[in-house]
Amino acid sequence: MPRPRSQASRTAILAAAQALLSEKGFPALTIEGVAARAKAGKATIYRWWPDRASLAADALLSATFQPIPVPDTGSAREDFRRHMQLLSAAMRRDFGQQLLVALACTQENRDLTVAFRNSLWKSLRLALAPAIHRGAAARQIRPNVYAEVLFDLLYGPVILRFLTAPETLTPDYVDALCETVMTGILPA
Repeated sequence: MPRPRSQASRTAILAAAQALLSEKGFPALTIEGVAARAKAGKATIYRWWPDRASLAADALLSATFQPIPVPDTGSAREDFRRHMQLLSAAMRRDFGQQLLVALACTQENRDLTVAFRNSLWKSLRLALAPAIHRGAAARQIRPNVYAEVLFDLLYGPVILRFLTAPETLTPDYVDALCETVMTGILPA
């Protein structure tokens, strides 16, 4: 029977991976090096992550991304708007700079790029999913809205604008984006 996973070990492993990524980059990151620095066994690491790319992606994500809350105001329109304002404000502060560093680091390895993107998008989707379900249940948005498309419609422009013209990622832009998206998903 496998031993239970320890949250303290996981935290130490992620911290060790973050430090090694910061100091030496992805090419120098090894499971052995992380295990030594975290004072953990390699088997412990492999219980949490199948490979070094997955570990690096989680380390980058945990260093970069603090979940952006999705308020529950009783209005899907207001929930989406407030959430996107919080996300864009975070992009303009530390989160945005940390995201740029993480994205630069991921360019060193295709597996890491895929793992990081999947982790980041998964985290964002998990944050937004309850608001989509609440909005559909309250008949504030169409019940047949494809959540993946709504996700892309909200997050895609904010992230693209941040990467290409961050000075234009303003609260007015985010409000206009949310209004445009909401108009498209209102019930008939």
